[in-house]
Amino acid sequence: MTWFTVYVTHIDCTMRASVHENLPVAELISAVMTGDIGRPVIGTRFLVCHTSTQRVPPYLGKTRVSSQKMPYYETMDFLSGQPIMTRDTPTYIVVNPFSRSGRDAYSDVVRAVAEQMNLVGDYLPTSPAELTAIIQSGLSRGVVRFLVGGGDGTLSLAAHTLLFSPGVLGVLPLGTGNTFASSIGIKPWPHSLAALMAGTPEAFDVGQVKTSLGTRTFLNSATLGISEQLVKLLTAEEKRRLKWGAWPLHVRRALAESSPFHITLEYHGQVDSFRTRQLVVAKGRNLAGPIFSTPNADHHDQTLHVFSLGSHDWWSMVRVASLLLVGRHIEDVSAHYCAVKEVRVTTDPPRIIDIDGDLWDSTPAVFGVLPRALWVLTGASVSGGPKSE
Repeated sequence: MTWFTVYVTHIDCTMRASVHENLPVAELISAVMTGDIGRPVIGTRFLVCHTSTQRVPPYLGKTRVSSQKMPYYETMDFLSGQPIMTRDTPTYIVVNPFSRSGRDAYSDVVRAVAEQMNLVGDYLPTSPAELTAIIQSGLSRGVVRFLVGGGDGTLSLAAHTLLFSPGVLGVLPLGTGNTFASSIGIKPWPHSLAALMAGTPEAFDVGQVKTSLGTRTFLNSATLGISEQLVKLLTAEEKRRLKWGAWPLHVRRALAESSPFHITLEYHGQVDSFRTRQLVVAKGRNLAGPIFSTPNADHHDQTLHVFSLGSHDWWSMVRVASLLLVGRHIEDVSAHYCAVKEVRVTTDPPRIIDIDGDLWDSTPAVFGVLPRALWVLTGASVSGGPKSE
């Protein structure tokens, strides 16, 4: 049986406790905290190494040597709960090879990150299940920083796996719209590397949708209606060549092929029923590219912003869509706007749900918000921040 020594240091004080090697990193730290060594405070570092050989445990990956000549692993500020990010933080790169520029940028991303961070694994998953398994494996090995490359659908899938974990999502904007990246101040690659190095983890709210199939997380929005047809009509080649310009190509056809539907919203003891061609349930700051979901929405408001793009007639839809561009759409009565923490959505006929650009299950569904559920590396201070009571 092999044991490790866990060194807990603060200023010039060093304390030691022994724990078993098979414990995950979080349990290693927990074992230290519950020992006879006192409670850690801000500035605490955890130094983990073999008792006899002073080698780093294998599930911590490659870790640089500190000034004490021992490998170290920094986790979090125990008063704020915020993860501590350094050059030595164990890091994974996970890139969707089917995203707009994922496969093309992969080698450059790996090379650049390896020079600047403690890269312990890089992957090109070929399915959502494989992406999820890679992140889960990284969490069990003590990886903290997950640099995920792809579009908004890839990021929301990664976020679902990282919910309420010590893992921190770093965004590599390699998709078509990159709406989430834009909303948190992350520039296109390779300019995003500096932000990922210097960025501070922030606790973000996320949206979650529940159906009979299970649950999914969304970072920007979940939509019903015309967006379903747009996703179906767009080809990978069009998105690769035209970026945002690919969407207008099929708007007219999507409108022609999308019929109005009846929708019922249940929230706060109220019931609102109407006909529309498009419903939006927004959690993120941006709805699409630089377009804000609502004037006051942000990633920390613990609120879903729900609205329709007008009623069933064309004029109503055009009017509300035009108001959306200038941030006044929620003032229109046909938008049926509501700000809620949870809403049940029923449609007739059932409609497929678009989760950040990926088609998932269909209605009925319950949409909710999970406050401070995900750590995200931001390129700049995200406006709004946690609101005071």
